[in-house]
Amino acid sequence: MVKFIPIFLSFIICLQSNIYAQNYSDYNKKSVIFFEKAKLSFLEKDYEKSIKFCNKAIEKDKTFIEPYILIGQIYYNEKQINLEINILTRAIEIDSTRIELYNIIASDYFELEQYGNAQNFFIKFLKCDIPIEKKKSAEYKLEICKFRIYAKQNPVPFKRIKLSSNINTENDEYFPVITPDKKTLIFTRRHLSSIQNLQEDIFISYRTDTTWSKAESISPFINTNFNEGAHSISSDAKTLIFTRCSDTSSCDLYISYFRKQQWQKPNRIASPTNSKYWDSQPCISADGKTIYFVSNRKGGKGQMDIWKIELTSTNKWSRPINLGDSINTPGNEMCPFIHHDNETLYFSSDYWIGMGNFDLFICRKDSNNIWSEPKNLGYPINTSGNERRIIIDIEGENAFYSSNHNQENKQNIYQFNIPKAIQPHRTIYIEGKIIDAETRKKISANLEIINLKDKKAKYSISSKKEFLFCLPL
Repeated sequence: MVKFIPIFLSFIICLQSNIYAQNYSDYNKKSVIFFEKAKLSFLEKDYEKSIKFCNKAIEKDKTFIEPYILIGQIYYNEKQINLEINILTRAIEIDSTRIELYNIIASDYFELEQYGNAQNFFIKFLKCDIPIEKKKSAEYKLEICKFRIYAKQNPVPFKRIKLSSNINTENDEYFPVITPDKKTLIFTRRHLSSIQNLQEDIFISYRTDTTWSKAESISPFINTNFNEGAHSISSDAKTLIFTRCSDTSSCDLYISYFRKQQWQKPNRIASPTNSKYWDSQPCISADGKTIYFVSNRKGGKGQMDIWKIELTSTNKWSRPINLGDSINTPGNEMCPFIHHDNETLYFSSDYWIGMGNFDLFICRKDSNNIWSEPKNLGYPINTSGNERRIIIDIEGENAFYSSNHNQENKQNIYQFNIPKAIQPHRTIYIEGKIIDAETRKKISANLEIINLKDKKAKYSISSKKEFLFCLPL
């Protein structure tokens, strides 16, 4: 979820700006002297001495609350959150008018994932007379606490399997993509290149009888000394759309075609799809008529938004269209995946209520092309870590995703059976070749699949010798 700025920042500023000009006339003079020494030691980052002076100040006057708060700040800086909670709890018992301490303690419990305790202190804070912005922030965090308590008490069926060492290594592996026939897995790996730069490249692996083959670089035409990754492949596995980021420009979308048994040199997709902003993480729909992607360009709803472009009647891409605030928020929405049913969208967000920094969500498109409100995929699919990218196979039952919620804190790729409540519509694929009946040679043709109910073309292709259609079962 949203990363919170430490609330103690205001106390640091106060200490630094008023170190020589505080009025503590209501407290024991010796206690105040010790506290002034504690503040000086704090600014010199001599925390041990600062705590020593704070304790002497408390010995002289137990009602003097400022030394408690300063000790709490030191514990926070030293990442001793439990000790900070203890000292601030003592402080607020002494002076209940220091209502900001409720918020700090609540945020500490939140950081420790003790959501029941965090909820209690957020409720106490919200009962106080507080500014509207702080109230909104606390209400938002309270909703997160409630969701996480409920989610942990009501886990979804989930048993993930880490893919083999042919896929997962000591590097970060993420952004999995699988072809409709489930025979090819393409993913992004962050690794040391031949020139010893840490960079992203696209890797490919093929399914064998029992496992995946050892992953290898997809193509020297696609992987370069720049960063390549965050990709999508068409249903017929002949078109690859991916992201390339260089040192001199922002990230852009590129396209490559598989011809003569190899991937061809890619081309940068023209403007306005690509812009001077960050354009990345494409996903092409099963019918090939829509590309969803992520951008921080102007006109969005937040930081990173999900956009789409559509193929026009003149076989050109439309201007980018923002998916709107039913999906996009003031935060970051990323890693879109439109299932082969062309109605179910999965994506990650750090703003919609969830379990961690980035959670996975699902929403569905109705007959009027209106998206439903996003639904969290639930715990333990989503964790306190980062779950960024999920794909679902064509049947809608088996999922692949990447997560860093492991002991190494590395992004790895996993698979699992997705719970029925968050499955897309079951889909099949039809694959074939177009041949001359007499010569038996492949020929190019235009092909349409027509819905007999409304006589409208459901899918169409032009000038193809081979085809693959994904259709709702």
